[in-house]
Amino acid sequence: MVLSPAGPVVIIVSLPGQRIYVDRNGVRIGVSTVSTGTKSQATPTGIFTILQKKVTHEANLCKGARMAHMQRLKWSRSKRNRSNRASRTGEQLS
Repeated sequence: MVLSPAGPVVIIVSLPGQRIYVDRNGVRIGVSTVSTGTKSQATPTGIFTILQKKVTHEANLCKGARMAHMQRLKWSRSKRNRSNRASRTGEQLS
């Protein structure tokens, strides 16, 4: 059985379930919990391409707060960063 085949990676975020699902080439390779936006700052929905990745990043809007494994989804405000939870396969979700 191949746990992590070569191929495209797709990440699906369930806002109601507060979960992230990571599939590679149609095979689920990871699941984790996420914390998404609030009513006043809703999480944007849609299809996004990761524009930038950084292992360590200091947030501009949160007075230098550190973000581990930041992934920029657009050039203004929204980013995703890795929680301390491991994926099902132990693979880092970055």
